[in-house]
This record gives sequence, structure tokens and C-alpha cells, in this order.
Amino acid sequence: MSEGVIAKKSKLRREIEETLRERHITIEDRISAVDLKSGDAHYFDNFPQAVEFVQKRKGRWYIARSAGADSIKRE
Repeated sequence: MSEGVIAKKSKLRREIEETLRERHITIEDRISAVDLKSGDAHYFDNFPQAVEFVQKRKGRWYIARSAGADSIKRE
């Protein structure tokens, strides 16, 4: 998105976020590093932490932003 552009949330998105807040459900935004051979996953708060971790490991790794079902927390 270019600078100065404000993204407007859709009505549906606002309704979903409100429902999640009412039920005390949050989704953690985090970075995942997954070993493609073993399937082991490690989670980090930011991209530089994930890169530093992967650089110290052997094998093929996949780094991605994750906010999937495994990152849902009930408060």
C-alpha cells in the first residue's frame, strides 16, 4: 500500500473482530520457521529473530508470517 492511503475495514471484518473481542479470543501474529524435512516448527516475534535462528541450522527451512489456527489464544 502506498504511503498516505488509509485501508478501510469492511463491515464483515469489523463484525468478526468485535465477536472475537466479546469472546476474549485473540490471534497472535508471529513468524514461523519450519524445517521442511522434519516438519519441526519454531515461532518468533519478528523476522530477524527467525532468520538468525535458521542461519544457525542445517537443512531447508521455510519462514512465514503465521496467524493460523495454532496461534489462536483464548484469554
